[in-house]
Amino acid sequence: MLEIESRREKIDEIDARIIALIKARQKASWDVQRLRRQAGGPQSDSSRESSIMVTYENALGQRGAGIAMEILAACRMQPLPRR
Repeated sequence: MLEIESRREKIDEIDARIIALIKARQKASWDVQRLRRQAGGPQSDSSRESSIMVTYENALGQRGAGIAMEILAACRMQPLPRR
């Protein structure tokens, strides 16, 4: 049982690092989105997002694209209301 608990603690540590990385990615992504909108461009870049999904799929297999989609969704700012 001690071995299982030790490995679960390691998983918890990894999860904490993943969460911290996603939060850092959110901030970086929001900065890019803000700059794109300020320049009059669209908030998102579908070709860039497709490339990210391919990268994840290549690294993690078929489920990688789904993971990328969830991360991308978590990193999107709410669109500005239309005036």
